[in-house]
Amino acid sequence: MSKRPTKSPAELAKGLVRHIIRENNIHFIGLNDLGQEWQVYKTWRESQGAKPEDKTWPAYYLAERRKELQEVIDKMKAAADENKELATPLGDIIHNFGDMMGLYDHAGVNERYQDPRDERSYIRAIYPMIRSAADTGMIPMDSLDYIGSTESIITIPPVNVRQPLVVPNTGTNTAQPGTPRPIAPTIQAPEGESFLESFFGFGSVSNNIGARAQLRVARAAGFRQKKFQPLFNSIPPSRPVTKDAGAEGTGVGGSDKKANNGGTDDTEDQPFDIAQELANDPRPSRIDFKSFGFQQHPENYDDKYYISLYRLLYNRTTDFAEKWFGDIDLPEPGYVGSPWQEPFNDQFIEYTRLVAHEDRHNGGWPALLRQAKYRKWLIAGILGQVIEKKVFSELLFGVSDFWKKEIEGEDLRLVEIEGYRRKARRSETAKMALNGLFVPSGFWGDVDDLAWRTALIFEPLINLLDIYREQTEEHQTNLSHFYQELHMIISIAAYMQVCMAISPSVFHVLSATPGARMDYPIEQQADVALYRESKNVNERLYSAWEDAANKVQQNLRVPPADFDKLNALYPIPPATAQDHEQERRMARHHLLRGARVMLAVFPMIKRYRPENRGIKPNPEKPRTDDNWEEVEGQRIADIFRCTVVYYQGLMYPRNILEDGVQLDTHLTAVRGWQRHPIRFSPFAIGVLVVLLACAAFSVNWLLLAIVHGTGEANAFLRSTRGVVLSYVWVAPRNYVLQAIEENDQSVATLICRTFCHTICGGMCVCSSATAAY
Repeated sequence: MSKRPTKSPAELAKGLVRHIIRENNIHFIGLNDLGQEWQVYKTWRESQGAKPEDKTWPAYYLAERRKELQEVIDKMKAAADENKELATPLGDIIHNFGDMMGLYDHAGVNERYQDPRDERSYIRAIYPMIRSAADTGMIPMDSLDYIGSTESIITIPPVNVRQPLVVPNTGTNTAQPGTPRPIAPTIQAPEGESFLESFFGFGSVSNNIGARAQLRVARAAGFRQKKFQPLFNSIPPSRPVTKDAGAEGTGVGGSDKKANNGGTDDTEDQPFDIAQELANDPRPSRIDFKSFGFQQHPENYDDKYYISLYRLLYNRTTDFAEKWFGDIDLPEPGYVGSPWQEPFNDQFIEYTRLVAHEDRHNGGWPALLRQAKYRKWLIAGILGQVIEKKVFSELLFGVSDFWKKEIEGEDLRLVEIEGYRRKARRSETAKMALNGLFVPSGFWGDVDDLAWRTALIFEPLINLLDIYREQTEEHQTNLSHFYQELHMIISIAAYMQVCMAISPSVFHVLSATPGARMDYPIEQQADVALYRESKNVNERLYSAWEDAANKVQQNLRVPPADFDKLNALYPIPPATAQDHEQERRMARHHLLRGARVMLAVFPMIKRYRPENRGIKPNPEKPRTDDNWEEVEGQRIADIFRCTVVYYQGLMYPRNILEDGVQLDTHLTAVRGWQRHPIRFSPFAIGVLVVLLACAAFSVNWLLLAIVHGTGEANAFLRSTRGVVLSYVWVAPRNYVLQAIEENDQSVATLICRTFCHTICGGMCVCSSATAAY
């Protein structure tokens, strides 16, 4: 008796296709990696000395792929003729493969795209077709060599229909947070360099089009790349805070002249205009922290002061993120592909890893940058991580090097001391380091430096968004205003750290973990609407899976495209399964969903204060609600809870990748082999060229000396007529001549000794190593 099959005919058919592809070693071009495949092919053609008029791309190249695809189709047809049970599912797959071949034919036969010089026209025309075919299921995902896709596995209608973008009145104050900035018209740009080639000077790091189509239009309208370096160069370095400056404060609207030189109060009653201030003086204005309610630091601040100060910091951070990054979405028609293909710096990528997790079925990683409602919380989370790791992690922010070593040394010596005593000793040392000042002497210099480095993190994203904004002064990012607001956020966080440093209380700072389950006692939601949207999307997805499973159980037909997509979510138990209900229960267990952290927006702070009354613990009188103020203990105050954005994720996934891939996986998928953009400075390139030239001259001279004698080698050196090169190689040449005169003409010995004599200054240890030669 034959064994009862455990897989459906559709699964067997797909397994047969994978077997055919694997056994015949057939390489499919990953349609999503089309641009990368072309770059590899172009490099090989150029190495072979091919000329542009050969017209081998894409006609010849795709003709090879079409031939391989035809072989697979022929073998599937033969298998379908032999096994009637597989005829129907194989017929559906063959139909899809035929549609894929139609795409190959369109790219390879159309005369318009056969010239290799028109690769941008080709990719721009063929990529939307490929992407549309993949999204609609016309191209079977199992046959694509595309790993790490974060696209939704089933097409679900959006919760809210996108409304037309509203262009605000020109008289609207765009400085207010949340005011939308108009999006520039998305016009198809003419042929030319790509976004990365023309804008950043690099080759394309992705097969996707990205922002290059809009860049030419934006440039024609007046767009210019924005860099913080010229602004920073125009700002003079900060001077140390003195006692006089500390007594006067810094003035809410003034520059650092008053802080550094004492100043006067002549402008105290004059109205403050930050735009005019920054136009006259690029130096960022400083906050007068004495306006927060204290003329000097008290012995200890109460909980309400820390709560109000941290709430102010959070509100300023979220307003900043919404104003500068939460105004526009990257439009679907004008931006193709994932925004993560753009060359963001390493710091931006690293901080994103710490604060974000993708919602796989509700936009994935691309939605975090494409949609403003997610992007603003991502930016707020990155700023929260900067504050936690670069400000709150300091023992005393802005202190001089001498006192920094003193505080760190004392903290290390007291590492085995009980926590409250250790913090009390450190707070006394911090007060001594302040020396009567409201903030340490190097406070503003460290704030300037951290604000500068933080602004550089967002520079690529600022330029990307400005390409899609209107090219007018009021709608483009003003770097001076941007830097001023960021400087204010960093200064508030730094001031709060100083207040915590001089307090004998212990403060615990903790951020939520992306992808972790909801921990509501210590967490609060930044935007409940985003979680509700994710919940609705995933509930509809689960409902569609249940409907398909019921139809399979009742032997009803499920459209092949829908079945494949839902079966990829979780294998649908076949109707012939021995224990169908048990498998359904197992599937429901793995598909159970709940709230998980998608974005860790802001860290929490808990304050611990000892309540030491000198009363020894009495085991016979345990602590109760009536006598808790009369016994030893500690007070725990929640200054702020972790602020997060939830998504509805799997509670019990079979593996960690089912609930979303890592950011590195998505970056590899959209950027291909060029995972990180190349960053070579002109100086580094010059040094590399000089080293390569020196190595080439060294090898050429050595080979000429061995083959033709030293006369030819010296003539080669003289022909260079380069004073520098001749000077660099005088010592190695003389050394080799001496070795030749000593009748030691072993090639290995000459190369090794010459290298050691040049690099190691004559300390050659090659004699024993080359004796075997």
